[in-house]
Amino acid sequence: MLTENLLAAKDIESIRKIPKADVHAHMVLSAPFSAYQEVFESSLEPPPDIFTGGLPHFLQYLKTAFFPHFRHPDQLRYILQQVLQHMVEDGVVYTELSFDIRLPLAFGISWETFVILVEDEISKFREHITVHPDLGMAREIDEQLWRENAEKALATKYFKGVDIYGDELAREIGYFSEYLRQAKEQGLKIKIHSGEVGDAVRVLKEYEHVQPDAIQHGIRASENSEVLEALVEARVTVNVCPASNMALRLVNDYSCHPIADMLRAGLRVTVNTDDYAIFGTSLSEEYLHLFENGLLTAAELELIRVHGLKENASENNPSRQ
Repeated sequence: MLTENLLAAKDIESIRKIPKADVHAHMVLSAPFSAYQEVFESSLEPPPDIFTGGLPHFLQYLKTAFFPHFRHPDQLRYILQQVLQHMVEDGVVYTELSFDIRLPLAFGISWETFVILVEDEISKFREHITVHPDLGMAREIDEQLWRENAEKALATKYFKGVDIYGDELAREIGYFSEYLRQAKEQGLKIKIHSGEVGDAVRVLKEYEHVQPDAIQHGIRASENSEVLEALVEARVTVNVCPASNMALRLVNDYSCHPIADMLRAGLRVTVNTDDYAIFGTSLSEEYLHLFENGLLTAAELELIRVHGLKENASENNPSRQ
């Protein structure tokens, strides 16, 4: 367990050995950055420490400097290997990895081939980590593209959840109502990115419209006590990614991150990595930084860690908890 002595000693190697859950992680961006430098055939522009233009700057970097390098399935296979290897080494025993709906198209393969490839790699790590594959979709995606591929992706029956992300201001969540309805009918877990840049009232509005199982980011809900209270009452989980928030200039530093206010208000929160390749902070390091900066106590961090595992206990090996 995470103890004050362990955290105070900054014993990162021991912290890495403690079982954890990372439930807000995008597969294609969750390997060490060095893995992309190795597998891409041309030079890769490193991400800035701070995206001064916020979320639009980040999305533009991915669109122009990162994603064009993805060309063939072997790259996908290698990156997924590196994602899972990194997580295992960091003590992650359960993860909800989102696989973008555009990936099969980017690699020129069918959904059936894509699923076989992904499952083949995941199976190699099954002794060490449980992977809950989510089907991810950016709000700004071309309508024809997502409508054509959503049906095909859901028809594989492979995914256990769906995640709506990207620029949350690009479209209202209601735009995806039909898709989310189909996912719910299949019993899939519903997650939406909300409250990363959108205000607190918008977070509550989207929650009430969709009734998701979890909200990704959700940090701006802390700005409105009534919204925060409503989310607490709804018992929705909010999957927070502090390093991501700071890199996108949504929060200045760890000492003023709203996760403490959210937790102490009674909200269910988890700590996660989001995009390790870009933000460079592992899950173990996130826990340590939150403690070092006086934001959360060891007891609170242990509560968060255990909650992340227990919430998914049915899909975890109990011995790892």
